[in-house]
Amino acid sequence: MERWEVLADKVYNMFEKHDLVFVFAPTGYGKTMASPYLLERMLRNGLASRLIHVVPVRALLREIFREKFSVHSKRFKVGYQSMDRISGENKSPYLLSELVVVTLDSFLWNIYKIPVMEISKVLREVSEGHYYPALAAIETSVAVLDEAHLYIGESRSGRRKGGRKEWMLTVASAIRALRELKVPIVVATATMPSSLVGALLDALTLKPADVGVIYVCNGACNSHVKALSNLGLKIVIIEDAPITLKWNTKIVEEEDVDEVVNSYCGEDEKIVLLIANTVDKAVELYRKFRDKCEKATLIHARLIEEERNRAYEEIKRIREAKKGLIVASPIIEVGVDVDANVLITEAAPLDNIIQRAGRLCRSVGKPGGLKCEEPHVVIIKDVEDSSIYDEDEVRRAVQILEEELGKGKCIEWRLFSSENCVSAVDLLERAAPTSMNIYYSSALVNYLTRDGKPSDLIGSIDIERLFRGLSLVKVAVGRCGCEEYGLRECCGGWELIDCMGKRYFATSVETLAWLEKNRNHCLVKCEGDNSVRILVLSAREEEARVNYCLKVGCSQTLYNAIYGGGRGAVMAGIHRDLTKILEEGETAIDFFIELRSDCYKSGEGAYT
Repeated sequence: MERWEVLADKVYNMFEKHDLVFVFAPTGYGKTMASPYLLERMLRNGLASRLIHVVPVRALLREIFREKFSVHSKRFKVGYQSMDRISGENKSPYLLSELVVVTLDSFLWNIYKIPVMEISKVLREVSEGHYYPALAAIETSVAVLDEAHLYIGESRSGRRKGGRKEWMLTVASAIRALRELKVPIVVATATMPSSLVGALLDALTLKPADVGVIYVCNGACNSHVKALSNLGLKIVIIEDAPITLKWNTKIVEEEDVDEVVNSYCGEDEKIVLLIANTVDKAVELYRKFRDKCEKATLIHARLIEEERNRAYEEIKRIREAKKGLIVASPIIEVGVDVDANVLITEAAPLDNIIQRAGRLCRSVGKPGGLKCEEPHVVIIKDVEDSSIYDEDEVRRAVQILEEELGKGKCIEWRLFSSENCVSAVDLLERAAPTSMNIYYSSALVNYLTRDGKPSDLIGSIDIERLFRGLSLVKVAVGRCGCEEYGLRECCGGWELIDCMGKRYFATSVETLAWLEKNRNHCLVKCEGDNSVRILVLSAREEEARVNYCLKVGCSQTLYNAIYGGGRGAVMAGIHRDLTKILEEGETAIDFFIELRSDCYKSGEGAYT
């Protein structure tokens, strides 16, 4: 029996006494692979009609859907839901498929009774939307919250502080409502300290007896397990026969990076993963080393989909050649199928470093896998720009690592226990705050568990508090079939949607505002310079067939949000702007902010 089948059995057995189960397993263990087998057991015994696997980012959704869930399509109806499209695949916007993977933002829109298919109508308050199908799907499911450490917990970042606290409020309220609705929940993670677990239990007013914990480790385990036990939690240990690696960890100054990278580049069977904390730094490092290292590629969040997919393919070629350099921003931490045996990373909070180290040696022990008996982890301290993270957390991580390495100890970056080394999970427990806070809203929980309508929510709360940090806007580089500057519209078939689906990157309004302020002004302004140009994909029926059109319009709402700081009711305002662009009988299916072509460099991305 595969280990993920064993894991599915343990979770299923836990659900006999608990409706919330934590799963702690190392990076690369196969937590995600357990979901189809858990669904099989839940269906067989009539305990759920589907499994909804919630992930924080679209890249992770694509990997899971294509490589892990689609192989089960003969056993279950498999689907996905995100705000973009996977060409030729099965979208499940109301989450009605039996095995469905969904991004956090789409899941929250649906659970908050604003169906993703009808966001425009609901926010413009012309319809309540058909929210019952999605709610019925959620209430008859088992919900798996994957990589939960990314969206449960206190804000710890620099520029992103504003959004994450709202994620916390929205997510915690949703989890509390799911429990009241008796939906079985799995919280899966490799890096969630006990203080955060305790905060979640307090926020959900859970007694330890209500919660099950499954933990993958061997022998005496670690201080993390002891701390969880001290919370009164019942822990079931899965002992797994691990492949022991001889980790080599060192901390270097930034001035030594060139020498370190060059020392690994060119070696046979050496794949170097170089991770920067920001896109700008990642691009800078890529430019510096791409000609010095054979088969170099760059991956970050400001590449359009077409070029990001090309980077994924290049990563596969590097894996096959077992030689090359992969330069990345933190996007690489989840959702990118990368395998390397050398990590060089800028200093970051310890949980981020653990996730980055988890990209190493993922094929070890498999036929044809990368030679990886002695992986290297090199941490660059005193980085120039760690502003996306809390400086105290970064400093604390480096301090703890320097203390352990100064004692002559080695760091076990993957396994949760080790005979000869100190587990990074032990260090994470030391680095984490002793107390953390998680907030929820009683008003939101009541709305979610009672027969409230979307208009009640919109009328009683600033909707942007819930979704501003979660709902991304798409920035398009170039048009498809509409090359002439003044052309107002062009129409075509599905190929128009396919083309635009390759020409954009997704980002938040806050990030766009920061980029426009600190970089060149790259967004295309409309006449009068008080609105930004947007491209609207619309659908309309003509003679019993659907025509898709790309229309050029303007949004004053986005202009105010990006340049004036007027962030209130952004989503509702955008959708009102769309109605001014569409003609009678047309429906908006997507929109993009237009970026000047000279602000995008092929292979390097936007604002570089």
